[in-house]
Amino acid sequence: MFKEFYYWMYWYIRKIKTDTDKEKARNAYILISAFQAMNIATVFIIINYYLKISLSHLLVCYIGVLMMLVLFVLNHFTLFAYRDEVFRRNEEATIVRRRKGKILFLLYLVISVFLLFYLASKLVTPRY
Repeated sequence: MFKEFYYWMYWYIRKIKTDTDKEKARNAYILISAFQAMNIATVFIIINYYLKISLSHLLVCYIGVLMMLVLFVLNHFTLFAYRDEVFRRNEEATIVRRRKGKILFLLYLVISVFLLFYLASKLVTPRY
């Protein structure tokens, strides 16, 4: 699933003027990792709401950095390293399949951002 999302992220990013296709592929890889981190953060918000876990701000920062590093490493070896194969397979898909993939990708982006901000505003209690 994320291989196809990686392709569509690259497809939208390729219109940005950068030096090489490798940079565009790297930018897509970083953005997919960021959206995955947002999804994990959304799950953590829900878990924290029900379990009432209290963590220091420094520990939360360390967990966030560690999570991003793990996502970068995993996505590097599953998406970025095989980008030519992923792009070739998605470019050979039928028009109907490509349309469905593009719609699902855009829904994934919108729902991910909406859920993170909505749940953060409703479930996270401010500590003063």
